Amino acid sequence: FQFRNRRNMTDIPQEIDVLSEENEKLRYQVFCKTSGCTEVVSAVYAPCGHLINCSKCANALKYCPCCHTEVKKVIQVNLK
Repeated sequence: FQFRNRRNMTDIPQEIDVLSEENEKLRYQVFCKTSGCTEVVSAVYAPCGHLINCSKCANALKYCPCCHTEVKKVIQVNLK
């Protein structure tokens, strides 16, 4: 039992690194991609369906920043 616990303790720093990387990726996915904006994504572009901006930034754009499709409608969503 003690040997197994010691082995697991040596794995913890590596596991922390992996979880930290995953956390950063998820954190990036949640926030608006417009430079300088810190709002949570809350708008879906139609017809393309990309979810990459907050409502304020999305409503200011005529083309989807991801695929450059003309935005016909901005649909508000709540990810909470």
